Amino acid sequence: MLKEKQRSLRQLDIKVNCGYRTVICQCKELEYLGIVRIIKHQKNPKTGRPYSTAELTAYGRRIK
Repeated sequence: MLKEKQRSLRQLDIKVNCGYRTVICQCKELEYLGIVRIIKHQKNPKTGRPYSTAELTAYGRRIK
């Protein structure tokens, strides 16, 4: 996630090869710790459906 600015939760699901609900729970926990920020978008330009993306915060980028 350091190279990309934002990733959708579905892309993270495919990248880490685990369930979508697991990704959501892990991202919420990281958001609580201030490492990740979850952004909810109103609609996808391609499908017209709402979706969420995750991005690292400045604090999250410093942690390695």
